[in-house]
Amino acid sequence: MKEPTRYTKGKNTYIIGSWGVDKSLEIFVWLTKTFGEGFVSIFMSEDGGETVGKLFDEDSKVGDTDSAVIEEFARKIIDRLDPKEYTSYARQICMGVKVNGGDLDFNEHFRGRIGELHFLMFHVLRHQYGDFLGGSESED
Repeated sequence: MKEPTRYTKGKNTYIIGSWGVDKSLEIFVWLTKTFGEGFVSIFMSEDGGETVGKLFDEDSKVGDTDSAVIEEFARKIIDRLDPKEYTSYARQICMGVKVNGGDLDFNEHFRGRIGELHFLMFHVLRHQYGDFLGGSESED
């Protein structure tokens, strides 16, 4: 069985466990249908989480190398996603993650921290799918 992944961002330490097969498959199909195969390149990249996070972080400076990936990702979010559907999947992706030893309260914890939400989502997805997306998370 895959060990949980620890992810630290600022003062917060997140513990990411593994999903059941049903949830894993459902979210993978949604991701593929929504973002296409291009989303795989984000997870194969060492700085993929940073790239995704820059899209949602007002203070972040986007470099030339990141801009094409971020532009494509942003376009797909705007063009293809229903806001309520995206919110639902963001919540599902983060469900079960522990923060600083306790349960994660999605609405309270990420209030005013949308960038951190997306960094966490990246790491959760990398943990769940790293074994076949080429991510660097530990494998079974």
